[in-house]
Amino acid sequence: APARAPSQPAPVAPTAAPLAGHALLGERLRSPVIQGRVYQKSFHATNPAFLDEHRIYGMVVAPGACHLSMLLCALEQAGGLPQAVEGVTFPEALILPDGESRRVQLVLNPDVEG
Repeated sequence: APARAPSQPAPVAPTAAPLAGHALLGERLRSPVIQGRVYQKSFHATNPAFLDEHRIYGMVVAPGACHLSMLLCALEQAGGLPQAVEGVTFPEALILPDGESRRVQLVLNPDVEG
């Protein structure tokens, strides 16, 4: 394969289908330039279905538990669950206006500290 200049991103190809058994992770994206695992899913007001039940002033807001569930599922797919999850913050809400979607990505980087 021809070498790529550093300024040219390598293509990222999604897997053929969402992961079986967990509707939150969606597709796993693969790229030779990414060391970790990347999952991607399109969220909208009714998908995943439970999001429609999380409205604040009429706007769908993804609950923090949704993000944590994605993280724990991705860790399980990678081969192990942590004993604890610490230092979690949500600096900005994921708001999903009716009729619009948001691409949600979760990136697991390998543990650089061992």
